[in-house]
Amino acid sequence: LLMNLKHISIRAKKDLEPGDYKIITLDSNELDKDFFTRSENPGVITAKDMPWDDNFEFFGDGILCTLEPGAHLLMEIYVEQGVGYLSAERERPAVPPLPVDAMLADAIFSPVKRVNYEIEPARVGQSIDYERLIIEVWTNGAVTPEGAVKEAARIAEGYFKEIADTVDDAPQVQRVKVIEPQPETPGNPESEPVLGV
Repeated sequence: LLMNLKHISIRAKKDLEPGDYKIITLDSNELDKDFFTRSENPGVITAKDMPWDDNFEFFGDGILCTLEPGAHLLMEIYVEQGVGYLSAERERPAVPPLPVDAMLADAIFSPVKRVNYEIEPARVGQSIDYERLIIEVWTNGAVTPEGAVKEAARIAEGYFKEIADTVDDAPQVQRVKVIEPQPETPGNPESEPVLGV
């Protein structure tokens, strides 16, 4: 059940406060009356059968479980927002506290499933010494590939800005250190002057 739950895609409609989570209750008794007798996937709970919520939207064709006629499933799903990947072995959140019987699952917050890139020669007018970058992006549908590339570029720009600010703020003496050359001896690779950063 936990393995299937990890593969159900969730899209945030609005941001939660950092460290906060939303509880979504799934009760099979509240599903359509023809749940066990419908012509397509009878008794199968998919992302489309998940309850509606103001903050999150379940989408895709991920299967949570299959119920036999007369079976009942009641579960509370704790949904949080984040970045990257969190292991199920992580520390349990203290505020707000989770119930003692809550089971943590691996959390994959990235909507990007796979990325491939290729650099090939390109021609602009008569000049042939240009290159073209081709990026292929596959997502789970929470964002478009174009949106994923745009967000990744924004994040990378933020990191590079932090590096540039750190270098600008460092005193000149600490930024560049000249290492004196060793006396020149045959076969000594360290005989050339070197600049260290």
